[in-house]
Amino acid sequence: MNILFDDSGTFKTATILTDNETSLQVELSSGKRCKIKANNVLLRFTSPSSNQLLKQAEELAEQINSDINNDADFLWEVAPNGEFSFIDFAKEYFGNDNQISPIENTAILLVINALPMYFHRKGRGCFRKASEEILQAAKAAKLKKEQLAEQINLWRDELINGNIPPEILQNKNSLISYKRDRSLPYVKALELACSQLNISSAELLYKNQAFSSIYEIHYSKFIQDYFKEGTAFKQNDLLELEIPQNSDDVTNLPTADSDVQAFSIDDSSTTEIDDAFSVRFINDSETIVGIHIAAPALLIKHDSPCDGIAKVRISTVYIPGDKITMLPKNAVAACSLDEGKTVPTVSLYLKLNNQNFEILESFTKLENLLIADNLRTENLEKIFNDENLRNNTIPDDFKYKKEMLFLFDFADVCQKNREILKQELSGKTPKVVEEKIEKSEKSENAENAENAEKNSQNLVENISNNENSENAENLYAELQELNEADSDNENESKTENRQIDYSFDIIGDLSDPKNCKAVLKKRIRGAALDKIVSEMMILTNCIWGGILEDSGVPGIYRTQTFKNVRLSTRADFHIGLGVEQYAWCTSPLRRYCDLVNQWQLISCLNQQPQKAPFQRRSTELFIILKNFESTYSAYKDFQARMERYWCLRYIKQENISEAIAVIRKSQNVKVENLPLMLKVPSIPLDLCKKDNRVKIKLNLENINYFALHVDAEFVEMVD
Repeated sequence: MNILFDDSGTFKTATILTDNETSLQVELSSGKRCKIKANNVLLRFTSPSSNQLLKQAEELAEQINSDINNDADFLWEVAPNGEFSFIDFAKEYFGNDNQISPIENTAILLVINALPMYFHRKGRGCFRKASEEILQAAKAAKLKKEQLAEQINLWRDELINGNIPPEILQNKNSLISYKRDRSLPYVKALELACSQLNISSAELLYKNQAFSSIYEIHYSKFIQDYFKEGTAFKQNDLLELEIPQNSDDVTNLPTADSDVQAFSIDDSSTTEIDDAFSVRFINDSETIVGIHIAAPALLIKHDSPCDGIAKVRISTVYIPGDKITMLPKNAVAACSLDEGKTVPTVSLYLKLNNQNFEILESFTKLENLLIADNLRTENLEKIFNDENLRNNTIPDDFKYKKEMLFLFDFADVCQKNREILKQELSGKTPKVVEEKIEKSEKSENAENAENAEKNSQNLVENISNNENSENAENLYAELQELNEADSDNENESKTENRQIDYSFDIIGDLSDPKNCKAVLKKRIRGAALDKIVSEMMILTNCIWGGILEDSGVPGIYRTQTFKNVRLSTRADFHIGLGVEQYAWCTSPLRRYCDLVNQWQLISCLNQQPQKAPFQRRSTELFIILKNFESTYSAYKDFQARMERYWCLRYIKQENISEAIAVIRKSQNVKVENLPLMLKVPSIPLDLCKKDNRVKIKLNLENINYFALHVDAEFVEMVD
């Protein structure tokens, strides 16, 4: 005896080996033996053979569809009302007077089972025909689906033929986003066209002139992902975001002493001036150094509209020739330490021993400060540079000569002190350090676990900003990671191994990037001016981070114990910098976490730590930290991509076809005199295994501005 049975919606045949009433042991046509439930059996038959039934039934089913001209409506009309079995319907169709064969029964089963829109399954081999209302709705949905599929194919064909449908042109920015909705019909059409042409969506859209330049594609992709409403501040928002410069928090501040001559050190492109310095020589043995930081936290209140904008933007975004500011222009204008203005500041004053630069006393105060000068790096470095410092040839008429020489010597001592602590922390860790690390990590782990449990949904919404890029960009991402590891400022190299930092100035209007020119700028990392600014900022962040910790007020810290650098809401060592704690506090106009820390710090300075916007175990602070970490990382990646884009443009612009490079890791190399890392598969493996960094000569060709890649071919080793 043979059977036809239902196996999870699939019809199969088998030969019965053992019939146990509730279950059967059967052998399939493949020879496999299995056990099935008796109520899954739809039909028992002796002929034809089990492996012939379905084949012959399928042939008859095709004949039935042909006889009725594939008119499913006819079958629906003649089907019985209510529930019915396929055997009953077979009798209706073939006639009650005839003996219905297993093949005919099975054929009817296959026909009606293939029409789920007309016949709904109601159990094993049983059906009910759909109501007229449901059937008409299903037909309309099917017609709509067919029309949509036809439209998708039309769009696909247009794209393949070099045209750009209006619907796709209108949504071009969303189409290059990492987060595009792949269920939309025009997205499906684009992906079908890309698959057939074997190119990326960005390349196809550029080829079909949806974008005027490849630069626009990279820029628009970032804007779509992180600034969906555009980068401009809305005019209505600007009117609402009037900064209360005459608020009591500002007008009641004491004014700095008249002998405090504050000056800033920035390049000429800087418009958000966060920091300034002052030096007062008290007597032959003591000097007071002032480090003055802009105080937007006095003018921008937590949960105010301006805070809302800064919280969303997280940070100022920097790219060659352009930037997207975190704060509106009116907020920057009110708070920036611009020359000739009296502005509120948070000032750290350090009384130093002139002989050994020991800090005798330090105090922080809120005050209104007159900014005497905005000094520009380009002008200063012509005179105040390493060579003139080494030869003691800085002219006497150089403005702030005495003050800057003192700051440079102090910065040098600060750097050496950090190096000493760094060596201690990197070597055999003292027991007190181990205890502090263990206590901090346990405490934060408990805090984070509690916050994560309470706010898992919020965290998903706030930190799921980074998605995988398209395949064409994977190589770039790998090289960028290597490049960042190589140039991490927080893992400083020794002075004798100082590296060169590269940047690009863009000459021309970025609205027409094809006609812009890239100008390569080189600066030795750790130059005199850089040392002054960086050491004063590191010291300030360390001291103010300590104030927050001592006051029991949480902040956002950058830490590094024996693991990678990370953000934390608790003070901890930063071994890479060689400091006991490091809270980002010195760029409140450009980074949101600095603004948050400034609110916290001001509450401590006012002796009101209980009024700090964020208290221990603050859910909001934890979410801010995570959101900042992911978004700031994406901003840095975008900056690196744009720098790489202009580097490739520079190679093309200067007709560079050969280059000298140094092997760094495996077959990855650093090109000399360019900020460019490349993977060169043609490098002999024996060269990659050498301990010393080997110099090689490369041929450069086939620049791909979409994938941000240039093909490099190994030529020879260079002595």
